[in-house]
Amino acid sequence: MYITIDNEQSLALHLVDNSSSRALVEALKQGAITYEAHDYGNCEKVGPLGRTFPTNDEPVTTEPGDVILYRGSNLCLYYDTNTWDFTRIGRIEGHTQASLKRAFKAGQGNISVTLSLTAAAAKAAAAAALDVSRDSAVDLGDVNTILEHILSE
Repeated sequence: MYITIDNEQSLALHLVDNSSSRALVEALKQGAITYEAHDYGNCEKVGPLGRTFPTNDEPVTTEPGDVILYRGSNLCLYYDTNTWDFTRIGRIEGHTQASLKRAFKAGQGNISVTLSLTAAAAKAAAAAALDVSRDSAVDLGDVNTILEHILSE
């Protein structure tokens, strides 16, 4: 799965295997989801997905790069730590806390977040949402093994 921020950077998300991430993948098979996220608690960007997904809450201490479903309908992108009962969706690997803060524009106001299953869909949906050229360059990572497994079922 891919997360695209303001059509500037796409990050590969390595999904955990639970009913929440499987439901999100099923929803994304119908098309990309774009939502607006805001800073919260100096540790995350969070915003409503516009629909509700099953939860698998457990006590979690987040780390930079964690992607969490909160109350079934909000997606949180973490750039610092927090402890609460959350549902894990996945993790953005290979980025430092500083690079995630830059990517998420921590402390700089709202961002547009686009979730999609493919790199092409991430780029197209983010471009359409921001009404910019579809030829803009996007820095893309590789799709993870769990996503390939889920999509092959």
